[in-house]
Amino acid sequence: MELAADTGLAYLRYAFGRMLAVATTLGEPLIDERPTASGTNPVGALVLHCCTVCEFWLGHVALGRPTTTRDREAEFSRRTTLAECRDAVDVALQQAEQDVRRLARGEGVPHDARRRLRGGVGDDDAVVLHLLEEVFQHLGQMEVTKDVLLQAEAQVAVPASPTG
Repeated sequence: MELAADTGLAYLRYAFGRMLAVATTLGEPLIDERPTASGTNPVGALVLHCCTVCEFWLGHVALGRPTTTRDREAEFSRRTTLAECRDAVDVALQQAEQDVRRLARGEGVPHDARRRLRGGVGDDDAVVLHLLEEVFQHLGQMEVTKDVLLQAEAQVAVPASPTG
């Protein structure tokens, strides 16, 4: 069995659609809030990180495009807006569409990072599946973050009950 390009793209679009739904539900400024102390990430930063992850795995690893030096810490500490998230997702999905279609035509290139994929399988399907694994993992983080932040907001909004 080989992963169909349309299938991989459908799941990628679904993941990014859910990410934007989470960000929209939180709204601004909550998309830039961390649910707890350091070690957690704001939803907005995770959305932008996932866009960067698409370019890294599809563009750089799978197709050999040069990549700029990534500053992962900056990716997770950056503040953003809903509009920036939407724009970044649109750009990432447009590029991913082209990239996955190129992979389906057999245009993938060798890269050392391919050997680190599950089971040592480094074919183009494995790269796309790994990318999906990454974005869905981060989507889960975003959903938990949303729940924690909204619960904290609700507790602040509810006045303390009078004691008698």
